[in-house]
Amino acid sequence: MAEPLKHPGSDIEFHADPSLLLAPFDIYDREESLGQELAAYDPNDPQQLLQLLDRYFFPCCEQASWSTAHKVMLTRSLQAALQSLQYDFAAPLQDSHDDCFYLPANWRIQAPRQFFLNAYSILLKRWAAEFATAGFSPMPAENLRHLA
Repeated sequence: MAEPLKHPGSDIEFHADPSLLLAPFDIYDREESLGQELAAYDPNDPQQLLQLLDRYFFPCCEQASWSTAHKVMLTRSLQAALQSLQYDFAAPLQDSHDDCFYLPANWRIQAPRQFFLNAYSILLKRWAAEFATAGFSPMPAENLRHLA
């Protein structure tokens, strides 16, 4: 049996779900710094979401030394959520006092599923060459739009 995927440089098992995309945007205890930076963006705008992911998400993946397997796991998780009619896309966007997770106060994601679909599309484009080399063929974002 294959060994579970671990966080790079750790013995902690790596779990990927759609909320992982939001980690770089958590402003807990950074409202005056990161919170003010992020407040300038509208995550509902696909172009601004691309800028957000380019500036905050992808560098975190590189800094954490994500392998292709980590990227595939996140992409599969997003794809499964986007294929599900039951997945609650609004839930990960809610502030959590228990987990000390807060998105910028002015961020109002108008269509949570569309937000994650846009992010999925961006991930596919960014990691396309790496996925092709690994033989991973994720479902195209266009094939998931009809479920919205």
